[in-house]
Amino acid sequence: MPRHGVLGFLLITFVCTWFPAWLLRDAVGVGQFSMPWRFFISTLLYVSIMGWQPLIAVMLTRRYLEPEIELNAGLRSTSEKFVVLAVLLPTLAMIGASCLQLLFADRLTMALSAPSAPLAAGILPSLLAITLVLAAAGLIYCQCVIEEIAWRGYLLVRMMELAGPWRGLIAHGAIWGVWYAPILILGGAAPGSHPYLHAAEFTVTCTLLGILLGWLRLASQSILPAVIANASLTVGAGLPLMLNGMAIGARCAVYLPIGWVPLLAVTCWLAFTRRRAAVVTPRPPPKPNRRWSPALH
Repeated sequence: MPRHGVLGFLLITFVCTWFPAWLLRDAVGVGQFSMPWRFFISTLLYVSIMGWQPLIAVMLTRRYLEPEIELNAGLRSTSEKFVVLAVLLPTLAMIGASCLQLLFADRLTMALSAPSAPLAAGILPSLLAITLVLAAAGLIYCQCVIEEIAWRGYLLVRMMELAGPWRGLIAHGAIWGVWYAPILILGGAAPGSHPYLHAAEFTVTCTLLGILLGWLRLASQSILPAVIANASLTVGAGLPLMLNGMAIGARCAVYLPIGWVPLLAVTCWLAFTRRRAAVVTPRPPPKPNRRWSPALH
């Protein structure tokens, strides 16, 4: 069993993520910018802190700690069915959480941490705003590719090998949430929210999201649906803004405790229907796909 590889991966990933998070905890204040700039700058910070570390960790682990142990990393294409599910399931979860947030708005008030600067009128400012949003979305998609190679391509498989299919699926999501914890503790909590409590809540959210993303990866035998779902949630719910200490109304409700309701509904749909049959530990591929680095297989 590749326990030493898992421990090495987690040590490298956590240290290389948490240290930059501590260094950049007060790096940039984005409250004075208009929303497109706030989103773009928050995304740059998000990608800097959460972007490259998992891929470096998995490649070092595969190269030096477990070079002889095969891995099915899911680096292949998938069918259109799972692409549709990768967009549909996160969208339904976001809509459900947003509706619940609006329904209980009196008890779950969320305001921006600071008023943003007004948008400038005119064609050029509008084009700039669109460019900033598209650039941020592109950065987030690249970050999600790296994240999914590491968490659903590597750790999910290893945790299922070590703990069994369902326990491994749940455990990998919880570990993924703990990885995010310092970002929230060092300044990601919304106004009026205790950072440690917010980090614990987000760990639960990641556990539920990990089940959804993990199921997409297992059912499709590819990380691509998980990448699409992750990117859809990150962009659609404004995760970089939330991790920068800003709440943005009902839009980000899926990442809050109110979002556990639709995520639990999706989890039950996956766990108590015939779709649970997809939760099987991936077998190693017969031979590496040479289009990708052998270190990932």
